[in-house]
Amino acid sequence: LFELPAAIGGLTAGLVLSDNRLSHQIDAIILPFREIFSSVFFVSLGLLLDPSVFIKEPLLIMAGLVGILFLKTFAATMSLKITGLEWKSAMGMGLGLSQLGEFSFLLISSAMLTGALVYEDYNRMLFIAIVSLIITPQLIKWGISFIEKDKAPVSPTPTKKGLAIVVGVGLVGRQAKQQLEGLNYEVNLIDQNFINLHDFSSKGIQTVIGDAREYDVLSRANIQHCDILTICVTEDAVSEDIIRNVRGFNRDIMVVSYCRYIENIEKIKLAGANKVISKELEVENDFKVAFDGI
Repeated sequence: LFELPAAIGGLTAGLVLSDNRLSHQIDAIILPFREIFSSVFFVSLGLLLDPSVFIKEPLLIMAGLVGILFLKTFAATMSLKITGLEWKSAMGMGLGLSQLGEFSFLLISSAMLTGALVYEDYNRMLFIAIVSLIITPQLIKWGISFIEKDKAPVSPTPTKKGLAIVVGVGLVGRQAKQQLEGLNYEVNLIDQNFINLHDFSSKGIQTVIGDAREYDVLSRANIQHCDILTICVTEDAVSEDIIRNVRGFNRDIMVVSYCRYIENIEKIKLAGANKVISKELEVENDFKVAFDGI
């Protein structure tokens, strides 16, 4: 109707579907393809990048990069200040938002196709956008250092009850982490996908990338001093293998395991789990509650 690019429609659809009852279902459908999409995206950027642009015009590229980062930081800082944040907090968060996002590549490409940008300017903007993404982690780190601490008296941090390890940081694993932290346990995380762990490691949480069936991976997560091991992987056979390995050198640790299928509950218990949570069993109980009184 408005003759806008399909990418804007995709962005709008994502915003509409980001926080409603279908969100978990959408996540479950898209999750297996996330790594593929990420790989294609970053490989495509690498193929588009022309280093000779910087070699020919280093001062112009650097000036453009600094100018865009300054402009975006300023705009984000002013917007956040209007919402009521302190200046230092607004500036810190604004610095973390100063990079050119993924959507900018679509805009740059569309601008070149429509003639709004010539090819030389397209290459310059593309180089600046890619470099801004590369330095984003450092920008966020600097931004966090700017954020003003709460000036209210800080109450003493309560002593942690102990150490808990969560294996598998999907939707179920994140819920387990929140519950354990609510019980005042220090939580370490294990996952084979570094993307699942990135947000947590950037916040200072100890994370380990690898297969929890290997002792070395468990050891790096400090399994020797762990009180509770929570397994939230999607394959029940993998859960059994992890539990057997753990029980081989630690008989006292409490093991709580997620289980996809009811028929595997006994197998996981025989492997050494203290408690088993079954999704199918939860659904069965939910239906009993829903149909009660009908």
